[in-house]
Amino acid sequence: MIPGWKVRRELQRFRQQIAWYWERAQARHRTRQHDRDRPRLVRRADGPNPAGQRIAAFLIFQPAEMPGSILETCDQLTQLGYSVLVVSNGTLIGPARVALLPHVWRLLERPNLGYDFGGYREAVMHLWDEKIAPDELLILNDSVWIVAAFPGFLERLNSFGADVTGAVLRSKKRRRWLESYLLRLNRVALEASAFRAFWEDYRLVDSKFGVIRQGERDLTVALSKGGLSVAALGDNAGFLKRMAEAPEEELRLALKYAAPVSGPLGKVRAQLLQAHGGPEWRVQALGHIAGALDGKRVWNAQFPIAALRVMDYPFVKKSREPVNADWRTQVLRGVTDGVIPMPSSTVLTELSAVQVHGASTQSHWAQRSAAH
Repeated sequence: MIPGWKVRRELQRFRQQIAWYWERAQARHRTRQHDRDRPRLVRRADGPNPAGQRIAAFLIFQPAEMPGSILETCDQLTQLGYSVLVVSNGTLIGPARVALLPHVWRLLERPNLGYDFGGYREAVMHLWDEKIAPDELLILNDSVWIVAAFPGFLERLNSFGADVTGAVLRSKKRRRWLESYLLRLNRVALEASAFRAFWEDYRLVDSKFGVIRQGERDLTVALSKGGLSVAALGDNAGFLKRMAEAPEEELRLALKYAAPVSGPLGKVRAQLLQAHGGPEWRVQALGHIAGALDGKRVWNAQFPIAALRVMDYPFVKKSREPVNADWRTQVLRGVTDGVIPMPSSTVLTELSAVQVHGASTQSHWAQRSAAH
């Protein structure tokens, strides 16, 4: 029997699809109107940090007080050599603006239009307007917490030698794309005609479903078709390969701190956790992991402790969808048991507070659309 929350989620997704079709019909006119009024609509303020050749465009949606984790992220990016350009979807309240400005190079406050890709587009267009041509552009948003060795993660992305890199590579119907909460682009990518064409042609839509389709998915596809190389920390296949190379201890930890599964998968996992190790156990454990990642499950959410320990994946999603609530539960267990590094006290407090409120039956785009 299909759980009730999944039925409600799919109904919400269907409503979002319908909304997207309506949004698409209005998008061209809306985008032209917004671009005409940009000088009036976008508020700019400069922080104390200097401009440099490495820019981090950090999209935030914080209509109330400024969370401490946002300030920590800005400081960490600055320490890593980035000039932090914060783009706020929506006007910040006065105390939040005052709290944020000392931690950035520049702050842009824009209308809450177009979700994350509307803000990303504003950052790119601002750099064009200012004739700033960085060597590197890091694009990220506030939908995740940074909970592990972020510098090492960035070094791994750089070691790939690709023009466009990210954390997780997704695929569906022969299309492959990077999850867009963090993207890294080098100068080759930033100067490519495919990059400019994507943003010049991009239409602002106020449907998160539509933003995922025409923003997150289409960006990677467009840049790849334009001749740019794309790489990621991993996809499901890459994760399975790394786990096959990992010692037995890591396989056992991956299973112990995995997101829950039911039915036959759940029974097999329980049996594996009770069984002694050995070559046969190893084969069965890897088979279970492969089976758990069959379908819609993704490695970083399904096996969050292995993602942190084996893949150096440094994020936890804030969304209150059930899959992400399960993810955070395992991260908190891992922190308590000492199998993963302790995040900052600020992040730990915020993460724990979200868990107190429980999971939501709404998708993350539906949750944030309520704030419009």
